[in-house]
Amino acid sequence: MILCRCQNYGTVEGIVYDSIEKQGIAFVNVYIPKIRTGTITDTTGRFKIENLKLGEYEIKASLIGYGRPGVKEIKIYQDSTTFIEINLAQCKYDYFGQPSCPICNKTDEAIPIVYGESTKNILRKAKKGKILIGGCPISNCDPHWYCKRDKINF
Repeated sequence: MILCRCQNYGTVEGIVYDSIEKQGIAFVNVYIPKIRTGTITDTTGRFKIENLKLGEYEIKASLIGYGRPGVKEIKIYQDSTTFIEINLAQCKYDYFGQPSCPICNKTDEAIPIVYGESTKNILRKAKKGKILIGGCPISNCDPHWYCKRDKINF
């Protein structure tokens, strides 16, 4: 009688790139929701997740300051490594400090955009034109400011 102890596991490894700068991104969250496991990228953007059961998975990569998570479909094969590349796009609404409108370059008409449930205080400020109510946040990349003069979000 011969017993075979085949490993029904595989590995995924890869790199997460900045889609504009074409360089690896450090400390990105890389996550497989189906099995609730993940890791973070190293300083060069590389990651490795071992001992994954055979099958198909969705893998997500996300980092604050970048838009929607990068998502890839992967297939894990027995005793092998699946290599993937994931690109993330920088958030175009990533402003820090005193905001100025990208059209008129003025700061006096820029007001914050507030997301989430509105309280009486928030509604009062919105009625006075001190803030703009943005509704529910869609992603980490929603605009933070509104220019009343040029009527644009940024």
